[in-house]
Amino acid sequence: EEEEEEEEEDGGDEADMPETELQGLLIENAADVVVAVAKLLKANFAPYFPQFMPLLLAGLRPSCQEWCRTMCIGTLAEIITAMGPAVTPAAESLLSGLAIAFNDVSGEVRSNAAFAVGVLFEATGQALVAHCGQVLHALHQHCLHPTEKEMYRASDNAVGAVSRMLLACPGAVPLDMVVPAIMGALPLRVDHDELVPVVKCCAAVLAANPSLITQYTSAVVNAVAQSLLATKTPNPDLVLHAKALFAQLQHHAAATVGPAWASLSDAERNALSTAGVV
Repeated sequence: EEEEEEEEEDGGDEADMPETELQGLLIENAADVVVAVAKLLKANFAPYFPQFMPLLLAGLRPSCQEWCRTMCIGTLAEIITAMGPAVTPAAESLLSGLAIAFNDVSGEVRSNAAFAVGVLFEATGQALVAHCGQVLHALHQHCLHPTEKEMYRASDNAVGAVSRMLLACPGAVPLDMVVPAIMGALPLRVDHDELVPVVKCCAAVLAANPSLITQYTSAVVNAVAQSLLATKTPNPDLVLHAKALFAQLQHHAAATVGPAWASLSDAERNALSTAGVV
């Protein structure tokens, strides 16, 4: 009898769930399995992706519940990241579907949309070059420079997305407009991992057009210090790329590095030193 009672207790939570909540839990678990398989197969997931993509894109419709829109777009982002360039044949369809979410009423959905579009450009290179202008406008209009805290993550992911776009399609991104927009959104406030593509972007622009970046040396140094302070464990990719960028800045514009360092607090300098960036 005790065993029967334990079995009933074990299954009690699920049994008491409303049907819609149980369905949502099942869908989320199924999505986790699909992502796990994509991460395992990587490019070899390509033959199976067409079966899942329409279902996930359908979940982005405004009529779907917020949890569904958030989950579907997050799942797509993870699959895109896992597949890499193998997702290119679906690039146009994915961008068309993801763009719907830029003006979603939910800040979390917009945040996921910005991230997903960024990794899509990163994975597909020049495949979406014709859409750069349209996407940049949408990111600036709906995600960058938020006035509400709930949009801070969306802003961080938009900055990361723009940086990834610049790296993927350098000739199609107007540097004189995009670089100031990126710098104006620093330091990041929530999603500090997105500083990695920003730093890589700065390094690429610095190599091609030093003056565009060296005028923002203080902003870049401060952004890295702030992100290191905000995270318990430094992101090794951030440390690696920031260290290389700082070396480039020292080479191209040593006169700007000293004032940038002097403008930092003791805690910020210590964060950079402890992480091994300087």
